[in-house]
Amino acid sequence: MILQQKDKKLFVSTFLLVVIDLVGLAGMLSPYQDLFLKITPINLLSSALLLFFNHKQFNKAFFIFCGITFLFGFFIEVIGVRTGIIFGQYAYGNTLGPKIAGAPILIGLNWLMLIYSAGIISHKLNGGMFFKSCTGAMLLVILDLFMEPVATRSDFWSWNNGILPTQNYVAWFITSFLLLVVFHKLQFNKINKFAPILYIVQLIFFALLSALWVKLDITHYTYFLLIIFTIFYPLLKSFENKIKFADKWKFLFPAIIINGIIFIVWDIWFTSVGIWKFNPDYVI
Repeated sequence: MILQQKDKKLFVSTFLLVVIDLVGLAGMLSPYQDLFLKITPINLLSSALLLFFNHKQFNKAFFIFCGITFLFGFFIEVIGVRTGIIFGQYAYGNTLGPKIAGAPILIGLNWLMLIYSAGIISHKLNGGMFFKSCTGAMLLVILDLFMEPVATRSDFWSWNNGILPTQNYVAWFITSFLLLVVFHKLQFNKINKFAPILYIVQLIFFALLSALWVKLDITHYTYFLLIIFTIFYPLLKSFENKIKFADKWKFLFPAIIINGIIFIVWDIWFTSVGIWKFNPDYVI
């Protein structure tokens, strides 16, 4: 069967993304890691190109969203780096390319890609803007949980005294939530089948590197944060609808699925890095 033009476009984009990330994963695990780190900006630009290549109907509202998100994302990083009051005390390395006032120019593009992808995913859910924005923000915090150990090892950025504060995750959530409100408020086409693929591929990429490459230093705060996510997600809909949860059964299935996925990823992650282990006496 011949693929339709739009399906072919998605297939080619997905194929290229998977190839790029597989090559990147192999390179990061190889003795040529430094060489692959140098082409990180090209990887980021390629992913952005594929993402927006699959966007439809570019209008004024879309470009306003892009401008606001890029600039807000960049300047909040500048403020964060120079003051330490937003994400904590951290500094960017050289991996992400040229910097202005301590923040890489490409970090604005990274925020744009992440917010757009999370917005596309959350836009499909039943619920109002608050619920969708919270869900999208949680998706990005989950991604950041896996991204942080890889980023610090790869010289994307580094934390003062090597300590990753819980403040970072809180700031990620709030920043993502605010930008996702802008995403859902502005009227532009929000159908892009490639966006969830990009999110999933990135999540798998960083999760694999975290498990295979980095010995994670998990704090009690991070552990507590994961527990909060698994409990908080199913309750969002009930809060938005004034605790009237019983008559919203169509929401339960996706909530249970997402909740279950979080538990599964959490368990695999903690097992792989040695937070807990199976007792051999109880393994069949």
